[in-house]
Amino acid sequence: MESLLAPSRYAMARDRIAVLVRRLGPYHAARLNALGERLGAGNVLAIEVCHRDSVYAWSDVESRQAFERTTLFSDESAAEPVATLWRRLEGVLDEAAPAAALVPGWSDPASLGMLRYCRRRSIPSVMMSDSTEGDSRRVWWREEIKRRVVSQADAMLVAGSRHVVYAERLGMPRSRITTGYDVVDNEFFCAGAERARQQPAVARARLGLPDRYLLTCSRFVEKKNHLRMISAYADYRRTTQTPPLSLVMLGDGPLRERCARLIAELGLTGHVHLPGFRQYEELPGYYGLAAAFVHPSTVDQWGLVVNEAAAAGLPLIVSETCGCAPDLVRESENGWTFDPTDSVELAGKLAKLGALSDAERRRMGERSLELIRDWAPNRFVQGATEAIGIARQSSLRRRNYLDLALLRALAGRRVARGN
Repeated sequence: MESLLAPSRYAMARDRIAVLVRRLGPYHAARLNALGERLGAGNVLAIEVCHRDSVYAWSDVESRQAFERTTLFSDESAAEPVATLWRRLEGVLDEAAPAAALVPGWSDPASLGMLRYCRRRSIPSVMMSDSTEGDSRRVWWREEIKRRVVSQADAMLVAGSRHVVYAERLGMPRSRITTGYDVVDNEFFCAGAERARQQPAVARARLGLPDRYLLTCSRFVEKKNHLRMISAYADYRRTTQTPPLSLVMLGDGPLRERCARLIAELGLTGHVHLPGFRQYEELPGYYGLAAAFVHPSTVDQWGLVVNEAAAAGLPLIVSETCGCAPDLVRESENGWTFDPTDSVELAGKLAKLGALSDAERRRMGERSLELIRDWAPNRFVQGATEAIGIARQSSLRRRNYLDLALLRALAGRRVARGN
């Protein structure tokens, strides 16, 4: 296979791309498999910081993949001392001798360590990001620090249109930014949803689902806006002129008990279902039997569950603050956006969806499928390879030792922690 990268004294006759991930999950595997299929499995190395963490309860990703994989630590606690983390990371990078590196974000100590390693050795680096201007309250001095960190990358691979704008505000020239970071395995969700629809009674009984329902899927944490979702759903049931849809809320987390109490207080027991966390392999069935998907988060850098729902062919009701909204939702074509702080507006969108005929919902779902085709794993491959090509042309910039010292200081103090 013809090489995409020119030889360097670190490539050692191989054009290996090193890709850092905090913890390897199914979303990473879909992207890295596609990249490995394009470049060759031996040319893509996933460096996983820890095999287990406290955030995601994913089952292990299968070891047979179209990419190589190495794990630095068994769990996140072992990765806490920055000196130990960097020593282990640099040892892996020394052995791998990558021709280029994909680095996630600007705040994690492992990312800062990999970025520093690349700058010291003039290895082309691509920073991957799905942060937007509206993710959180921006403080000027933190933004200035972030600018310095971003300037150490040679190119950026970001999620979508809002993310391009923020990357530019952080000083990355538009000519060095590509898109396609946040994608999922569309075929997996499309095929799985269709299987459930072919035998709906069997799938419904197996999963314990009501006949007609709206679906949400996220961790039960404050920013996912579950409590307001439940209140808006109660308003929708009180005011709708058509038979109301049930609500299924997949996921788990610290707010689940509060949600259960609110459901009981509002008289929604039997109408709102909390199946808990479900593994990746189970998700397509839940999507396939749903009437529509709702994502009410007040803050979400992108919202990969929206990709999943679109790939399953569902109408979408998505918070306007979600990073994916302008790219994946077309008003009245495949769904609607709404203000996540306005439960009345959300209730109105639920009522509008509930009033549609089955044929109208199918047409909206088909439009979701059309839109999501541009956001498949090959989009990640295209964006990553383009960014690597751009990075190669600027990776021989003169090193600034003050910036390298800044990266070390930030890793220890986590001053730039956050999106």
